[in-house]
Amino acid sequence: MGLNTTDLMTEEQKKNWPLALAISREARTDPKSRYAGKQVGIVRQEVVAIADSLDALVDQLESAHADPDEATWIDANVDYEETHYIWGQA
Repeated sequence: MGLNTTDLMTEEQKKNWPLALAISREARTDPKSRYAGKQVGIVRQEVVAIADSLDALVDQLESAHADPDEATWIDANVDYEETHYIWGQA
């Protein structure tokens, strides 16, 4: 037993999570996706920023006046649905 990805999220961030997972799946299965290899920012269930680096994404989110408690960001190439076991056995 351990933490799930959403355990540390605000309610607004949890609402963004289904879109984040869909974007991650798309980016990993379609190399021509506009999200492939990108950092993606989501606010109120809408993509508000797409960047090549985390620094650039943060700049875009700040420019959009995104509330950190509402924003969710992902590395679109990461599989967030894969289980990772740390410091223990399954």
